[in-house]
Amino acid sequence: INIGYISNLTDTDSLQAAGSTAGTVDDYVAGASLSASFTSGNIKLIAEHIMAMDDFIAGDFGGDITADTSPSASNVEVNVSLDGDVTLAVGFQQTRDSLLLELPETAILAAVSMPLIDGINMAVEYAKASDYDTDDGGTDENASQLTLQLSTEF
Repeated sequence: INIGYISNLTDTDSLQAAGSTAGTVDDYVAGASLSASFTSGNIKLIAEHIMAMDDFIAGDFGGDITADTSPSASNVEVNVSLDGDVTLAVGFQQTRDSLLLELPETAILAAVSMPLIDGINMAVEYAKASDYDTDDGGTDENASQLTLQLSTEF
């Protein structure tokens, strides 16, 4: 189990990358994180949650925030290791009040990874993300993404 604290969420890379007005807030907003993992045999469960401990207020970030908001994000993932170093994974992610970060409201993911040859691995991941409703400032659209990754160890 891991527990984390940051005294000012605007110091995070994600909020710094949100635009030229990043970090423009009236008061610092602290954040907290909690993560845990559990392994039993060839199955691993991972759970993570990060959240603002107070609200960003309307007008913060150069007016990009139009109502008081307290962003959070959660991730739950299950990995199963099979023979031959093949790993299957499924995950679910959910955010709240995270439009400024351009994160989807929910995402479902599935992946498989395996060695191709000695020292070279391949992973394929499919993700389906759903944006926030238009009433909440989102697009109410869905997006799918397929990622192929080759990696090497040296």
